[in-house]
Amino acid sequence: AKCIAGAKIADICKFGDELLAQRTNAIYKNKNKAGKVVLRGVAFPVCISINECVCHCSPLESDTEYPALAADDMVKIDLGAHIDGYIVLAA
Repeated sequence: AKCIAGAKIADICKFGDELLAQRTNAIYKNKNKAGKVVLRGVAFPVCISINECVCHCSPLESDTEYPALAADDMVKIDLGAHIDGYIVLAA
């Protein structure tokens, strides 16, 4: 719902990272067998690659060289989360 014409790539990446953190923090609040709190969160920052950019575009909010999304842009999304050090990546 965030990948719409006029959206900034940095804003979409930030939203994705915040959503990953929120969702992973909502689960596995217990401690593991060793009595330690289960760590969880972002394992790989959300990357939005547009059109001919192959992958791993995760600009800072201060980066101005990236244009806003256009209506016909092809958008590729990479992200990763972890729970207790076990990582899952999706693209």
